[in-house]
Amino acid sequence: MLDYNARRLVAWVLKEFRLHILLACAGAVAAGYAFGCFSKAAVSGNSAVSVFALNASPARYNARNVCVRGVILNLKDAGAEPQDLPYSIFSLKETRAAGDYDFVNIISFKERETAPEGLVLACGVFSSMKQVGKDTYHNIILLNRFKSAPNGKLEGPLRGAKKSRAF
Repeated sequence: MLDYNARRLVAWVLKEFRLHILLACAGAVAAGYAFGCFSKAAVSGNSAVSVFALNASPARYNARNVCVRGVILNLKDAGAEPQDLPYSIFSLKETRAAGDYDFVNIISFKERETAPEGLVLACGVFSSMKQVGKDTYHNIILLNRFKSAPNGKLEGPLRGAKKSRAF
C-alpha cells in the first residue's frame, strides 16, 4: 500500500495533468488502431504451401492458415460408433515428379460428406505439435475446409462439412 505522502502525490499528478494523460492515452489508442489497420504484417489466409516446405521448416508456418494438396493415405475415423473417436485423422501425401514423397497429418473435428478418391486440397491451421487426448502429433493441420477431385483436377469452390464422418 502507498503511504499518505505517496497517495497525495499521485492524486495531485492525476488532478494537475488529467488532460495531458487523457490526450496521451487517446493518441496511443489511435496510433495502435492505425498501425493495425494499415500494417502490411497481416498473415494472408490459406496460402498454398507444399508438404515438403511444411516439413522442411515447420516453425515458419506454425499457427498459420495453409492449404496443401495431395492424396489421402491412412484415414482413421470414428467408424460405426461416433463416441469411439470424436475426430478424424488422415495423412495427405504429396509426390514429386522424381518419385520422392512426403506427407502431413490432418485432424478434422468436423463432419464430411463424401469420400474423395484422387487429389485433395486441405486447408486449415498448421501446428508443429498438437496433443489430442493422449496422442501427440507433429506437423499437423487442423482442417477447416477441403476440396476433392476424383479426376485429378481441382475444380469448384471449397466446401465444408456436411454429413458423414469419413471422406
